[in-house]
Amino acid sequence: MKSRNVACLAVILALSPCIVQAHGDACANPFQTSGSIAIPVNYSGVTAQFAVPAGYRLQIEQGSANMRLPLNTDRADFQIGTTVGGNYAVHNLDVAEGFAASDRKAFGPVTLYADKGSIVRIFISRIATNSPAGSATWAVTGCLYPA
Repeated sequence: MKSRNVACLAVILALSPCIVQAHGDACANPFQTSGSIAIPVNYSGVTAQFAVPAGYRLQIEQGSANMRLPLNTDRADFQIGTTVGGNYAVHNLDVAEGFAASDRKAFGPVTLYADKGSIVRIFISRIATNSPAGSATWAVTGCLYPA
């Protein structure tokens, strides 16, 4: 009786759909980087960047950023720029209110790719009637694949 139940369970598990990440069951070379960007007085935007390691292409699976604005009514924009096959594209992240009414944050699962040795750019910008110095933080997580 037990062997029949085990056999039935094995068949059910074999035929059941599995939850799989975009890169498969596991990432052999996880990648994560983050940074902080100073925003000078009267500047509306800043850019951070990092290089994809030589010999690997990058699949970005998560992006996030946050910024404190001078006024609750100000707006912010967050973007990630990548190059694939020699073609450069900028990808927008959705922006939400953060911990305080003057905070803005962007986050979410994404599926972005970047060629080996290419530069990934993080754009953080604001629209403000008053533009004092500020700062923002960002993070990118994904997986490296041999190129």
